[in-house]
Amino acid sequence: MYRFGSILGSVNSTIALVIKIRDKWSEIAGDVLASHSVPVRLKGTKLWVVCDSPLWVQQVGLLTPQILPRIKEYANIHVDNIDCKFGMLEKGGKNVHVPHKRTSDPPDIDPSVVAKIKDPELRRLTERLMHIKDRIDG
Repeated sequence: MYRFGSILGSVNSTIALVIKIRDKWSEIAGDVLASHSVPVRLKGTKLWVVCDSPLWVQQVGLLTPQILPRIKEYANIHVDNIDCKFGMLEKGGKNVHVPHKRTSDPPDIDPSVVAKIKDPELRRLTERLMHIKDRIDG
């Protein structure tokens, strides 16, 4: 059985890179920091990370010089910068709250990437699966 994010990753290389970083995040950031943060987006060489408190946002900022080479080492992806935010993602011009407690199975994809899927049927099914997962997790 394939994970949903892996299937989308085969369609969109950016998703695949974020999934690769996310799969190695505990080794890259360490177990404690990884339990309070999640990589959500990669654009060019900039990685976006969401944290469950301002303290962890600051910690990611302080540890960025150590995290960047570890991303290259563990995921073989070059990242120049990390932009870290506290519990909010921007979706369609409005802020959407991200739970403070990290789930054991975070979403595999960034919703803004789903909006860029060109095949309308694949995009519709992906959005539907995301809403089902939200109801199950919520």
